[in-house]
Amino acid sequence: MKRENDTRTVLRRLVSGPLFSAGLLLGLNGHLFGFWGIERFLFLPAKVAEGQWWRLITFPFVHVSWAHLLLDASAFAVLYTAMAPARTCQRLAVVLACGLSSLGAAWVLSPEIQELGLCGLSGIDHGLMAVVTLTMAKDRTTRWLGFGGFSLLAAKVVFETVAGDALFSNLYLGMCGIPLVACHLGGVLGGLAARALFAPGFGFRTGTAAWIR
Repeated sequence: MKRENDTRTVLRRLVSGPLFSAGLLLGLNGHLFGFWGIERFLFLPAKVAEGQWWRLITFPFVHVSWAHLLLDASAFAVLYTAMAPARTCQRLAVVLACGLSSLGAAWVLSPEIQELGLCGLSGIDHGLMAVVTLTMAKDRTTRWLGFGGFSLLAAKVVFETVAGDALFSNLYLGMCGIPLVACHLGGVLGGLAARALFAPGFGFRTGTAAWIR
């Protein structure tokens, strides 16, 4: 009986976790299939002011191209799996904090957001990377790897914010649109705040996916 219940729990969490996220990503990127224009679900301040509040929720899932979607979604999957707070609600709170802080930083520091809008998971990805590297730094066996990773991440977002362009943006070949790099800085700040808030509940996983825990 216990084994059967465990199997059902794993299946339920798989369905409500990665499969739900994949469905949401595909559903909100209908423009990649030619169903509508990209501006339908991305964050545009003027549209939000008109009452289209759902853009505050949908913008991270919208992507400019398939390459952009693959890059962001794969990074998110790896980082979310590596991050293992004691409870699912903590993981979701971390994602929410990174998302809100990345949006806030882009809104304040990037005036072009009024015309270009904001979309993609990259801000959240940077925040999750901050959480993961700092969690690694807490473990004696991965301490220097964690500190080194966070130092590189911090240097990257500061450089991008000052330069006003993403690092190695020429390698994207226009497939990721025009990045509003301030969202990367905001994501890291959100990750730092979340890490400080939930520090006792964090661990680090390299094996079984965190959503099955």
